[in-house]
Amino acid sequence: MWSLAPDSAVAAMAGAAGHGAVRLLLAPASLVSLQSLLFAALLAALVTLARRRNARPVRLRVLARALLPRRLWRSASGRADIGLTLLNLLVFPLLFGWAMLSARAIERGIADLLPQGPVPDLPRWLTAGCATVVLFLAYEFAYWLDHYLSHRLPVLWRFHRIHHSAASLSPLTNFRVHPVDSIVFANIVAVATGTAAALLHPLFGGTPRIYVVDGRNVLMVVALYLLTHLLHTHLWVAPPAPFDRLFQSPAHHQLHHSRERVHFDRNFGGSLALFDWLFGTLLRPAAGRRPVLAFGVAGQPARHDLWTLLVGPLLPAPRRRVRRSPRPLPVPALKPGWHPPPRRPQVKPAT
Repeated sequence: MWSLAPDSAVAAMAGAAGHGAVRLLLAPASLVSLQSLLFAALLAALVTLARRRNARPVRLRVLARALLPRRLWRSASGRADIGLTLLNLLVFPLLFGWAMLSARAIERGIADLLPQGPVPDLPRWLTAGCATVVLFLAYEFAYWLDHYLSHRLPVLWRFHRIHHSAASLSPLTNFRVHPVDSIVFANIVAVATGTAAALLHPLFGGTPRIYVVDGRNVLMVVALYLLTHLLHTHLWVAPPAPFDRLFQSPAHHQLHHSRERVHFDRNFGGSLALFDWLFGTLLRPAAGRRPVLAFGVAGQPARHDLWTLLVGPLLPAPRRRVRRSPRPLPVPALKPGWHPPPRRPQVKPAT
């Protein structure tokens, strides 16, 4: 699922569309910046080359085919990913920005209720570093909570299952989300990060300063370059223990998208597996070769046209006709101690 800056979800969404495609592609902290995409592609290429068993040189065409299979844009699922990516980055932010809460407003409202005392005399680098970590953890907790509720509450699952309907995973699957799903997510992020920032006021004497890159929490930018684009890929990369309890990986998220029942409702975290570990929803992937996994929503036909993906969740669920089971035939009463005679085995005549 796609991620927004914790301090102002509205500004991040409206800014992405307002500054145009150039800003969207070249801003270092943009969700689809060319820098982050190229860096993720470089990491994927290094992982692919490191797992080769022979020492023969690899042609660039073969490597590109391994990293970007044709199904990612030729299949119906891949084309739906492309369409929803364009809508979520360029259209929906302008239409639904009014529905977002402001993290700053929540921060000010809660901070006014907290008692004000003496401010500890701490180095500025230390307070900024602590606030950066705290707000990043607040964002990650909001991500986990929204993801957990989206799977547990039927009214939210109607919209979140659009993301899980992808039959194949690619970096664009990160944006395969319904706008209602994005609105709920952004509001939960605003409440969590605004509350965390307000709780830091008594320690820092006001709005905490954090380390940012292009106006975004530096830890979120690091996660963007190292992990966000790789989560929705076919690369089976699993961190060794004990890091698999702390950080998400492409292997974690592939299990999350699996149609196997044993994988349901697991690995809800964004960049961290910490909250999955704390709340008992962590499923640690095994290192080694990638298991055979099928993606999509179990028990439902695959639909990838944009009309069905966007309008379908807004329509009332069709009522299913319940067929009455036929009345069972009466069973004759049996005498005590009576057993049916054994069936004679049928012997085929010799030929």
